[in-house]
Amino acid sequence: MLFKELVERVEAFFRREAAEVFEEGAPLLLAVSYGVDSMVLLRVVEYLGEIRGLKFAVAHINHRLRPESDAEQEALVTYCQDRDIPIYVRIWAHPDFGQASYEEAARHFRYANFGQILEQKGWSYLLTAHHMNDQAETVLMRLIQGSQLQALAGMRPVSVLYSYPKAQVLRPFLDVPKADLYAIAQEEGIPYAEDASNQERAALRNRLRLDYLPALEELNPNVQDQLATFAKDLGAGWQLMEEALEAKTRGLMTGAEDHWQLAIDQLERLPRNQRLLALQYAFQGSRVEALATFPRQGLEKLLDFLLEGKAQGLWSLPAGYQLAKVYRRAYIYPAGQEKPSPSPSLTYPLKIGQSLTLEDGSQISLKVQNYGYGFLPRSASPDSLQVRHRQAGDYLLLSQGQHKKIRRWFIDQKLPQADRDRAWLVALVDQHILAIFLDGNFLYLERHENSPFHLFLEK
Repeated sequence: MLFKELVERVEAFFRREAAEVFEEGAPLLLAVSYGVDSMVLLRVVEYLGEIRGLKFAVAHINHRLRPESDAEQEALVTYCQDRDIPIYVRIWAHPDFGQASYEEAARHFRYANFGQILEQKGWSYLLTAHHMNDQAETVLMRLIQGSQLQALAGMRPVSVLYSYPKAQVLRPFLDVPKADLYAIAQEEGIPYAEDASNQERAALRNRLRLDYLPALEELNPNVQDQLATFAKDLGAGWQLMEEALEAKTRGLMTGAEDHWQLAIDQLERLPRNQRLLALQYAFQGSRVEALATFPRQGLEKLLDFLLEGKAQGLWSLPAGYQLAKVYRRAYIYPAGQEKPSPSPSLTYPLKIGQSLTLEDGSQISLKVQNYGYGFLPRSASPDSLQVRHRQAGDYLLLSQGQHKKIRRWFIDQKLPQADRDRAWLVALVDQHILAIFLDGNFLYLERHENSPFHLFLEK
């Protein structure tokens, strides 16, 4: 591949994935290590700056894990200063890693600083030089580690920057073999340094690169291309699967921040071979990183606990979270805190002809139909209906005109405490309860002859 061909491919990538860099002059932040891949990327973006007016700056992270780190930083700073390229340098002070490996800690430091720079500048794009070989290594490593299906799609050409979600990470080199980058660097006289630590076999990624991928290439010389293509195809397939998963898991997991509820009965209604994937997808939607990256083996054990284990119990989750199973509901929250209950303050107006979707995935609608027995007495206005959880003072109207407290009714029905908390009520403003439903089924519904107002429930 020639330099000009690579420039054309990168320009096409920008016009397809981030047209704002040309149309609106949106600047790019380049992550440059002074290795061959990022230096070739820098030269490509320099050239696009010359011919297309592309705006950009460089970010360099000096991890100081090798004796050469300071010399490489100095060489890159000189390169940028000679060309009037803005550069931001951050130096890692090697704090206590905790339980993380130094690779994990270094990666966290890098991306935290990239996010900080982007936020300070008000920019939206981080550009990295991950290439085809990196993608092949990533896919193979995740296969070996038993990663979730979505993770097997490897790195996406465009993804959200986890340390600053308002920005995106762009990876225009994912289809480019590293051999082409070496050839272009030699042809164009682009300076770079080799990272000697890449030859050390302590890290799994290095062993894959140095030992296992070459062995696989003896069986199939195109194995790296095949792995990268597999990742691309799986990524496209996953986008299609997400639509079906979204429909299947709607209401399965509800909550916010670090308190979540899981509808076990909804999970149980799915075909057996779909439950694990549905639980994975629901966890990913929680935006709690420890849940989103929960390993498959752990999910399988958790699924058994939810569907086959005791009616009530606790389960420890990663990163200090805890799951409390209470009959057909599970609550996820930080360990040491009290198990949350559904908030009684949630109140929704119920309007004629409208469908109301609730946090547990239930859908209730109020319709006017002139047949049978409706639920609303003619003396009551349909404009005053509310859907909510139980409150002190709620009551049912019995056939003889007597009242019964909701609390007493729940006791008579022998409903577990967790189900009492989760149950939805259709109420009038005076706390007269007309209907009680849970998990898509009515537990109680008033009947009035010649009333045209009917409730319809789905889940």
